Amino acid sequence: MTNNRRGICLILNNKFAGGPHQRRGTETDTENLQMTFKALGFLVEVKDDLTAEEMCTFVADSAKRDHRNFDCFVCCILTHGTEGGLQGNDVTSIVRLDKLAEPLYTSKCPSLGGKPKLFFTQACRGSNKQGAAEVDSDNITSMESEEEDATTRKIPDRADFFYSYATTDGHVSYRHPTKGSRYVSVLCHVLNQYSDDDNYDINDIMTIVHNEVSNKKGQTQMPSYESTLTKKLIFMPLLTPGQEVMT
Repeated sequence: MTNNRRGICLILNNKFAGGPHQRRGTETDTENLQMTFKALGFLVEVKDDLTAEEMCTFVADSAKRDHRNFDCFVCCILTHGTEGGLQGNDVTSIVRLDKLAEPLYTSKCPSLGGKPKLFFTQACRGSNKQGAAEVDSDNITSMESEEEDATTRKIPDRADFFYSYATTDGHVSYRHPTKGSRYVSVLCHVLNQYSDDDNYDINDIMTIVHNEVSNKKGQTQMPSYESTLTKKLIFMPLLTPGQEVMT
């Protein structure tokens, strides 16, 4: 990515404050994400306590903007979740992630066509806890895959999306009441550490995130991601973490 303004980064932070579902520690996650993506050159916009409909509107309104001078789009979602989707702050409303992303399809947001659209989701995806077993280190191997370059005259609607989840489908994720969630804490740490190295693309970075989160002490947690990216995505920060982007 080459533009000084990398793109817009939305943070949807549902705190569920004052009730039995309060997400303690989510403010720490929000602050960490703000610092990290500002350092990467993004214009960060935060909204708290949105219903499912308001979450959709926030993303849809951003999709209507002109992204021609941007390289990328990021959306971070911090909320409760179920196997059916992401919960709005009113607890009763739910939206699927693919529905939330729909306004960013190429046919609906041409200025983001061919550009990466990244979603990072800190939410449970069910009520199951991850199982685990001890494995001899000699049994753990690395895998390599070959990439093929391809060009096309048309860009499919669902091309160039990247969905990162705090946990696998059907399972819970964990959050500390003051330190924030495991997933966001590790994600920001790894982005800050490796994004200035052009040897690491988003897939390399997420592999490190998965390794660190899954090896945390206590309850096991396994992040996951889905990708339709058509090119390598490499972050090169414009600022050191904590610096403000000039407006």
